[in-house]
Amino acid sequence: MASAIPDDCHNGYAGSFDTFFVSLLAILFASRLLHFFLKYLGQPRVISEIFVGMVIGNSELINSFDPKLARMVRLIAEYGIMSHFFVLGLGMEPKDLFRKRPTREAVLSTAGIVGTYLLISCIQSIFLKGLGTGDTVKYIISLGLSLSNTSSTVLTRLITDLKIGKSEIGRLAVNAAVHNDMTTMSLMSLFLIMQTNIVGREILFDLNRTFVVIPLLIFQTWFLLNAGKRGMDWVNERNPEGKPMNKWHLFLTILLLSSLCWYSPLMGYNGTLNAFVIGLTLPREGRLSRTLIRKINTWLTGFIFPFYYAFVGSALKFNSWKGWASFKDLCVLVLLAMGGKVVGSVIAAISMGFGFPEALCIGLLLNVKGHYNILAAVNALENGVMDTTAFLINVTTVMITIVYIPLVAVVIVRRARKQHSKLQMALQWQDPASEFRIMTCLHGLHNVPSIINIIEATRGGPLFPRLTAYAVDLVELTSRTAATLTYGQGLDAVDVSDEAVVEMRDQITLAFDAYQQESGEGVSIRRLLVVSSFSSMYLDICNAAQDALTVLVILPFHKKQRVDGTMDDGHDQFRIVNRKVLHNAPCSVGIFVDRGLGASQMTSSLEFLHAAVVFIGGPDDREALSYASRVANYPGVRLTAIRFLQRDDQDVASYPGSIGQYFKNASEQGLMSHPEDDECFSDFYDRHLNSGHVHYIEKFVSNSAETFSSLRALEGQFNFFIVGRGGTPLTAGMTVWEECPELGPLGDSLTSSDFSITASVLVIQQHNPGREKENPSLEDFSLQ
Repeated sequence: MASAIPDDCHNGYAGSFDTFFVSLLAILFASRLLHFFLKYLGQPRVISEIFVGMVIGNSELINSFDPKLARMVRLIAEYGIMSHFFVLGLGMEPKDLFRKRPTREAVLSTAGIVGTYLLISCIQSIFLKGLGTGDTVKYIISLGLSLSNTSSTVLTRLITDLKIGKSEIGRLAVNAAVHNDMTTMSLMSLFLIMQTNIVGREILFDLNRTFVVIPLLIFQTWFLLNAGKRGMDWVNERNPEGKPMNKWHLFLTILLLSSLCWYSPLMGYNGTLNAFVIGLTLPREGRLSRTLIRKINTWLTGFIFPFYYAFVGSALKFNSWKGWASFKDLCVLVLLAMGGKVVGSVIAAISMGFGFPEALCIGLLLNVKGHYNILAAVNALENGVMDTTAFLINVTTVMITIVYIPLVAVVIVRRARKQHSKLQMALQWQDPASEFRIMTCLHGLHNVPSIINIIEATRGGPLFPRLTAYAVDLVELTSRTAATLTYGQGLDAVDVSDEAVVEMRDQITLAFDAYQQESGEGVSIRRLLVVSSFSSMYLDICNAAQDALTVLVILPFHKKQRVDGTMDDGHDQFRIVNRKVLHNAPCSVGIFVDRGLGASQMTSSLEFLHAAVVFIGGPDDREALSYASRVANYPGVRLTAIRFLQRDDQDVASYPGSIGQYFKNASEQGLMSHPEDDECFSDFYDRHLNSGHVHYIEKFVSNSAETFSSLRALEGQFNFFIVGRGGTPLTAGMTVWEECPELGPLGDSLTSSDFSITASVLVIQQHNPGREKENPSLEDFSLQ
């Protein structure tokens, strides 16, 4: 990267290291203080960093640096921005650029780029004349690559902070932004291979220099694809998951990569863009890559970005603003930056089936600018393509494309809230042709094998639509984890740098990544993190489920199975969390009791589960039957439907006390044989039982004692039970001796120490919008 600050920006005052440290503290303190207030307006940290950089960069505090000290600080800023673009490339997958069938994200990205170029071509004379630059094709190419870029890192942070990242619009915008960032950065890297100097208003090319740069970049790419990949694999093998990372391995890797970035200016190529090319070439899988991304991002966010923007701000001259003339130029540049990108993205989104309001929101989100655009402006200033006035206008334009995003988020949230209020998020009412979304929570690594098997069984057969599973790590907020909380670089609202939590999450992520690679295209796994105190953890779970529009949340039981098969005393706090989620969830809830389901991995080629769904009646049993309908279509499951029916000769008067009254009231209300239960089971029978794919058992009972005895007779026949949580007249007496009311009478009986120690149980409660909530405030709603 060229120098971030022209030499004439320094007035030669004698500076000292004391001045440097005072400046550094002032920059960090001011940016954090301003962000503390601006975050309530939904503004990201980059806005406060740019604004503080503009103000402090023009102060005597910065301009009083000694030239030698200024050059040293400039090197730090250059190294920091190189690190940012290296991480940006390392987190991308270049194969996405060469897919035979373009994805929706690729179509949106391409439409925005094409729209920008078309607009620039139409009004280039107005724009170029306004800023006094040359009217050249090469300049238009450079300008188009800059204005058509979407800053994926800034947009991801914005969408994360505004909690719209799990909505369909948020996910699509982030993925399209990553594709756009990769495309424009790659094109700019190729474009600058031939660029050697700029004379006046013309960009000149030197073919002799080009034929030197291209072979060296080809050799560098070949070297990294072979030796670099082998070296990273070697480091990953010697630093297995669960052990501290070897600091020397990390240090030598960073030293080698830094050397590759710094040597590129010697061969006539931009060092910052070469850092991006290096990151794009290296594999993003593996522990070393994840560690580099995490540590470099922490360093950039906490130290480099405020520092970098302050020194970029020293090149800004507020007195260069020329009143109305500069304002007109600013309006034209904003029009160029927004018009083509938004119009192109809107047309592409509408062609995909989005309504105009949603398409407009997508277009506005994809218009966000960031570090790349400021870097391009800095290079243009130092190469004489633009003057200080144009530089000020460009930086201001970057800020304008960011500040309006909170308003877009408000529109998305309001429309999603309106849509969500009309939905009953339950499996029974799920559209069979729509995407099926579930959320699975994990207390730790021990939950992973069984949860993977649950997800695999839930995917159903090949005729079912795509399954999206959100795997959520539940981490208690302690004083230790609170001290390591940072902003996540993905769509998580927060991240934790505590070594134990990071290692646990990395191992869980590896297991899910391996499963997803083996499972094919029918399943999509999304990783999330909830860091909260136990008293409020249920709110984070419910909000995440509502944000993701899931129809089922699966919670692990608070007890774990011992080696001898019995259950331990469990974690009482997780039990409270489960009960609160049952009471407040915006969708159906399942509590999963694991007793050996994860002993081996389920496959569709081998019959793995002997499952049973117990149906007596009521909304929860209907929900359990709807879930079993998906499981029944999975080739590795042999399902048996067991229906308990009331004997016609039942004499309710023979039951003493409250149980007899319960039967009497149920009979009077017509609950003994509800028409909706018969209709639901009849539909299940027609779809599965007539074909012989599902076995069927009927049991006629008179009371809860006979119901319990019938369940006991099933011991050893099945290794997985699916039951509803709610009670019926036939289970009324079971509540007298139940130990865990959150499992319901059937679930509690099946998980008791008197029953099988090898049968896992999934207890399901159907979503009821009318259920009274502990905290019904709409302020808890957010679409993430």
